[in-house]
Amino acid sequence: MKPSSFLNEAVYNAKINELRTKYESLNYQVSKSELYDLLLINVKSGKKIAFELKFFPVKEEDLEGIYELKDAAEAEGIDLKLVTLVKPRSKKIEISWLSEKLFTYFIEHFPDELDQLSTHTHLEGVTLEKIDFDIESFEQLDNNSSAQITGEVEVSLQYGSDSDMDKDFGSQVSDSFPFSAQLVLDLQKKSIVSCEYNIDTSDFFE
Repeated sequence: MKPSSFLNEAVYNAKINELRTKYESLNYQVSKSELYDLLLINVKSGKKIAFELKFFPVKEEDLEGIYELKDAAEAEGIDLKLVTLVKPRSKKIEISWLSEKLFTYFIEHFPDELDQLSTHTHLEGVTLEKIDFDIESFEQLDNNSSAQITGEVEVSLQYGSDSDMDKDFGSQVSDSFPFSAQLVLDLQKKSIVSCEYNIDTSDFFE
């Protein structure tokens, strides 16, 4: 049975995928099962292996259920294996591809808060200072997940047209501003589905 916590579910799914990949390379195929977490059948020999995944420490009532499940598996000629998982200790989640995707998103949906700061505002980079998932309000529908993030956006502010710059009549400075955003992410496709953000440029006008 899948765990209810998102982080635990991520660990659970990773182990299922790891087992599936390993045994598929050994001529096993996944078979649908409502009884076992994972049921595999060898396409050549017909041997059946089932896996039951539990987080450590395993509760006493869960052990009783495992013993009953093992007896049922043996009656069907299935080799049942117990796999114990370790619960994540930290609620911090790092998404390696998010900075690049957010940079691209801001370029394609250029923030008005930045555009109004100069004649030409160029985005130089997006630095994520913190990526926090509020586990209590985390929602996952199909492949989409919601996350609250904070960070800093770096920009180049150009005053004057490009021709003014060529004639040394204009000027260009760099600055950075903090932002926060509520994202909807497709973790499988590594993409941003939607982004509601707030960029604080108040220091610029002081």
